[in-house]
Amino acid sequence: MKTIKQLFMLLALVGVVATSCKKDEETPKDPFDTLDFQVSPEDAGINERVEFSANNTTLGSKYEYKLVSEGFEETVVANNGVASYNFDTEGTYIVTLTVDGRLAKPEHMVDVSASNYKSAKKLYVSTLTNIFEVDMSAEVLEAVDTDLKAGTNALTVKWANDKLFIFEAGLQVGWSGYTDYDGDEGSIKTFDPASFTTTTLITFTKKAYDDAFYGYVDDNNVYWADRNFDISAIPVDSQDKVFKYDPLPNGGDTQGQYNDENDYPPMITSTMMADMFGIQTYAYNGGFEKVGNQWFIAKNSHESGGLYIVNDNDGTYTADRAILTEYNISTFAVVGDQIFFVDNREKGLNPVGVYVTDLGGEEVKLIDGSVGKQIASSDVHATIIADEEEGYVYWTYRADTGLNPDDKSGIKAFPIAYSDDDDLSDEVALIVEVAEPLGIALAPVYE
Repeated sequence: MKTIKQLFMLLALVGVVATSCKKDEETPKDPFDTLDFQVSPEDAGINERVEFSANNTTLGSKYEYKLVSEGFEETVVANNGVASYNFDTEGTYIVTLTVDGRLAKPEHMVDVSASNYKSAKKLYVSTLTNIFEVDMSAEVLEAVDTDLKAGTNALTVKWANDKLFIFEAGLQVGWSGYTDYDGDEGSIKTFDPASFTTTTLITFTKKAYDDAFYGYVDDNNVYWADRNFDISAIPVDSQDKVFKYDPLPNGGDTQGQYNDENDYPPMITSTMMADMFGIQTYAYNGGFEKVGNQWFIAKNSHESGGLYIVNDNDGTYTADRAILTEYNISTFAVVGDQIFFVDNREKGLNPVGVYVTDLGGEEVKLIDGSVGKQIASSDVHATIIADEEEGYVYWTYRADTGLNPDDKSGIKAFPIAYSDDDDLSDEVALIVEVAEPLGIALAPVYE
């Protein structure tokens, strides 16, 4: 017979076993209950990129962030739980996360105040007459006149070798005849901000369409593309050169011939491009740049538009591929596996605007359906550049106040890592006002 003490010990053991079994039978906790996300930064500036990232991306196929404030509501679709947004209005925004329509419990707040978009860079902007600069680290971005005269129609500016290179197209930038008017001498100059001095590298004479419309600079050479025909180059340390043309043998003056005495013959000619790609010899040039051992060359004629990639094998040029031939491209920026470009002439069903595509030009998305008013009789001009460190592309925008008196000219921005949404224009912001902007270039600020 068991003692009372033994009975108590037996009952206690039964209780422990029962309790253990009860715990084993409890329903496992729902992983959704631990779902949360991060917001960075929570205190943001106007037009500053705010990122959202979920701590678990295995709970469904469609993650969406809902942004709500007074009179505002926006839904951003995430990619693998990550999304971003640029708030263009001050205020406090509530952010929530849903997965396949199911609302996660936590919510976060974003306080957006006056712009504190910061970058240790200066943005140089050429206008119809002057050069402006923008301190990108300022609390409020403002274009300040440098008192440096830009010449006439400086469509392109480039920063290289601690200098600003200014490419002047002269008076004739539209379809109004080939012959220059008196005093219409385009040029390429450099501006040294440290000494506030300018140096003329080369001056162009006689033919309007032979001036420097677009340019590119590397360690050794300065390259320029004229309106129609050629891409040429001179050493980066050149000074006071003059680019002249002989008259045609028949005495006509609608097109010049290259003068070999200048010692800088054209590098890639319109005839070479026609032979390589079967396009017209008078196809208008757009911007161009070198990526690795390939030249990306834009064309913006109605008949021969697109982006043409040319292999450069130590000065021997061969065709690689042509893409985006249904677009008229004035300028572009290659960023990783993406190309951001400006279509400056309507062709077919494609509106004038800013676009993004892959390196093959297969999937094209419209970012902004307007690049502003025409600079001349037939085309709109906008320059687009990329700042990969800050994660933005910028382009010039010349407002057509005749159509909209309240529209503002200036520099627009768009995030490189944009949300893959149906309407990308939501992420476009005018970050600084500048009257009649043409070219833009980013320069580092050394402290």
